[in-house]
Amino acid sequence: MDNSRQRTAPQVLISHASEDKQRFVVPLATRLRGSGVDAWMDAWEINPGDSLIDKIFNEGLKNSQAMIVVLSRHSIDKPWVREELNAGMVKKITEKLKLIPIRLDSCDVPECLKHTAWQDIADPSSFDVEFERILNSIFGQYEKPSLGEPPPYTQSEAPELAGLSKIDAIIFALCCNRTFEVPFLLIDREWLAEATGALGISTENVVETQEVLHNRDFAKVHWTMGPKHICSMTVTEWGFNQFAISHPDYTRALESVALMIIRDRDGSSHEMMKKSDLPPRLIEHALFVLENNQYIRTTKVHGGNIFVDYVSPELRREIER
Repeated sequence: MDNSRQRTAPQVLISHASEDKQRFVVPLATRLRGSGVDAWMDAWEINPGDSLIDKIFNEGLKNSQAMIVVLSRHSIDKPWVREELNAGMVKKITEKLKLIPIRLDSCDVPECLKHTAWQDIADPSSFDVEFERILNSIFGQYEKPSLGEPPPYTQSEAPELAGLSKIDAIIFALCCNRTFEVPFLLIDREWLAEATGALGISTENVVETQEVLHNRDFAKVHWTMGPKHICSMTVTEWGFNQFAISHPDYTRALESVALMIIRDRDGSSHEMMKKSDLPPRLIEHALFVLENNQYIRTTKVHGGNIFVDYVSPELRREIER
């Protein structure tokens, strides 16, 4: 390794029992060096005549970014593990560098290391998977899948509706917006399955939402026999009103329809639709709201046309104000 590469490579001190050197430590250190880690091991760093203290403390520990402690049936009985590797020593080490315990032989782990995640090695002669984890720990990498794209429905906007979860509101908004495209409030089950599937919403979530919408009168679900599945449903006028209140044309629709009834004497929804730029669904709903508030009475005939049969004096007074 050239000097510039050695300066940038993380240095890791390996603490071990001599009995584990040939069977595990040398192969580990060799593989670490081959993977860009400056593994510091006594056999490679200390020559006859060198000061052990200077070498270990002034070069080994001082310059290391991590310390590997190899625990085994041999090392756990060594004085430095049994007596010297205590909580105080571990705290002192971890204040300066990362401590990575490696356990061989399923040996007991010292009490002071039980709060530190260790790496088990079942077979010291074959540890490819474990080596990758040790390497990731040294370089601060974590084994987890890359972040993918969130489901499309998380980008959908829907008004907050009392009693409905976020996903309930998204599905209900999808159904209400559908009624702007078709001349009825019935939501076909095939269309609903396709539309929710395109947003990444599971069948289980749709079925659960349908039950909530049905129980809270946002929609009437047309249940069928068999295992739970997506069914056709009809949006109720009350439910649609909870959604429509947030529509930018809601207030204008009520005012425009009331004006057409009083001033223009338009007597049917189809006449109103011909002269208005409002969505037909909002015109029909405005008639429902006015009738629900007892301002008018209507009759709906075959073909969907809604005729105004009666107009309350109160509506005239509201308009003339």
